[in-house]
Amino acid sequence: MTALRVIDLSGNFFSGALPAGIGNLLRLDEIRVANNSLTGDIPFQIVKCSALQVLDLEGNRFLGGIPVFLSQLRNLKSLSLGGNLLSGSIPPGLGDLLELESLKLNNNNLTGLLVLNLSACGFSGRIPVSIGSLSKLTTLDLSKQNLSGDLPIELFGLPSLQVVALEKNKLSGDIPEGFSSLVSLQYLNLTSNSFTGAIPATYGFLGSLIVLSLSQNNISGVIPAELGNCSGLEVLELRSNHLKGNIPGDISHLSRLKNLDLGQNNLTGEIPEEIDRCSSLVSLFLDANNLSGHIPESFSSLLRWRKRLRQGVTGEKKRSPARASSGAGRGRGSGENGGPKLVMFNNKITYAETLEATRQFDEENVLSRGRYGLVFKASYQDGMVLSIRRLPDGSIEEGTFRKEAESLGKVKHRNLTVLRGYYAGPPDVRLLVYDYMPNGNLATLLQEASHHDGMF
Repeated sequence: MTALRVIDLSGNFFSGALPAGIGNLLRLDEIRVANNSLTGDIPFQIVKCSALQVLDLEGNRFLGGIPVFLSQLRNLKSLSLGGNLLSGSIPPGLGDLLELESLKLNNNNLTGLLVLNLSACGFSGRIPVSIGSLSKLTTLDLSKQNLSGDLPIELFGLPSLQVVALEKNKLSGDIPEGFSSLVSLQYLNLTSNSFTGAIPATYGFLGSLIVLSLSQNNISGVIPAELGNCSGLEVLELRSNHLKGNIPGDISHLSRLKNLDLGQNNLTGEIPEEIDRCSSLVSLFLDANNLSGHIPESFSSLLRWRKRLRQGVTGEKKRSPARASSGAGRGRGSGENGGPKLVMFNNKITYAETLEATRQFDEENVLSRGRYGLVFKASYQDGMVLSIRRLPDGSIEEGTFRKEAESLGKVKHRNLTVLRGYYAGPPDVRLLVYDYMPNGNLATLLQEASHHDGMF
């Protein structure tokens, strides 16, 4: 019966193995044999049914692990393996099933589920309370969905949870105090939701916390001084809320803090002088508040601030804040003909050539400025012209930068400028290489418009 497209034998008393010959039905769209007594392994021959969209084996007695070969069924939309005797871990290859809409693996003997990443899958509705049964979960990423409602309290009973990414949803309710019970929590991102209420002072108990991002919500109240007890905190983002009161001086206890963004709130009072103790600070955003007083002189004691202030006092010619000539002949990736190479996807350019092409990243070659660094025009000796974006020094760790740059290099879209290459060298230079656009990009146009009363 080679023309067969649907097999539904669900809800009977069939026993034995699922016949390997089912793989000969090449036109099958659906296989439904749920709620029987079928045993044995799931036959490998099923991968020959390449058009298969539904595979429902739920409620049987299938043994062994979840077959890796199921990841070859690229048209699969629904995979139901719940209620069997399957064991082992979930194959990572299931993540390659880009058409998958429904995955049921419940009531088996599976082990090893540590990471649940369902980012940008288009889910809506509430987060199910059953997520509280994943007791070994270390990472939960449900970001960029249409999820709504309150967070289930069962979520706060997961003892191993280290990463919670719920940004860009429609979640609501008060900022949950329950997160303070997750003593292993290192990353909490609730940005771009509709959370209300005050930031719980008990978040100060989260000694392992590295990133706390609560921007773009409807949070009110004051910034709790207890956050100063989160000694490992490197990123604190509370932008675009309704926070009021003073900036607590206890933030100065955060010696590892790199990024502090308190912009677009209703904060009042002065900037605390003791903020200079945050010696690792790279970016500080306090814009669009009701702050008063003077800019603390203590800012001059920060590493990065001191260099910029010194340049202004001595009248040195402005350049990008990094040490432009450092590392030109040494460091990782160094070699002959000009020292370290830029990683280019099509041609070869050295860092030394790029220094020359930008005149040591001279101010005169700046095309645009933004939160993510300066963009320079680079004119090479062979006539080639490129745009070089120089990220703020120390803004991103080298390994992370290389990984993200490689991913960006694979992105091709008619509305996006193609990334041509990148450079990550000592001490902390980070460059992104793009095609040069004589008429500028959208960011340049918007920047120019802001200087002409918003008119193009």
